Amino acid sequence: MIKTTDISLEQVVDCHLNVFPDSLYNKFGKRFLVKTFSWYLRNPMKRKLLSFEKNNIVCGFLTMRMTDDKDSYYRYIFPTFIHSIIMFPKAILDKKFLSLRLSPIITKNNSIVDSATMELVSLGVRIQNRNEGIATKLISEFERISKLSLSKTLILSVKEDNKNAIDFYFNHGWRVSHSHKGNANYVILKKEI
Repeated sequence: MIKTTDISLEQVVDCHLNVFPDSLYNKFGKRFLVKTFSWYLRNPMKRKLLSFEKNNIVCGFLTMRMTDDKDSYYRYIFPTFIHSIIMFPKAILDKKFLSLRLSPIITKNNSIVDSATMELVSLGVRIQNRNEGIATKLISEFERISKLSLSKTLILSVKEDNKNAIDFYFNHGWRVSHSHKGNANYVILKKEI
């Protein structure tokens, strides 16, 4: 069952830890991750968190936002970020942290930042629940919500070496928009709806 309200952020965090064990965000602790996911619940007209639950366990999640969303995630997370650095000082020594970009890849491209574009920020399914169609259900709900919000274009970024994710998106009608070369090489995918 897909939920957009009454979501257990702690379970979403546990799912995130399972799906993305090497994520830089994990190094700042669960409190940081809970705060990160709570940002998607703060302005439902501009962003959402979708949770797929099975037997009362979050098996998958998806975060999404309008590209014209003016609320700053970084301003929102900053106090928690400082607290996390104090609690987990070794996290700032991580080479991923040292090369961290301070602005999202998608919003750097002004040609795709408009009120009719919805960004799929993250999508994850627990390892033990893969190949159950959960990602397909989440992306279908993402597209349905995007249409309701009058979005005409969907975008996302994915590391160019993540062949499984790219193939999944291609199988769901996404196509390459362009590439972004930075600290990591990303492919920007796009879908018109």
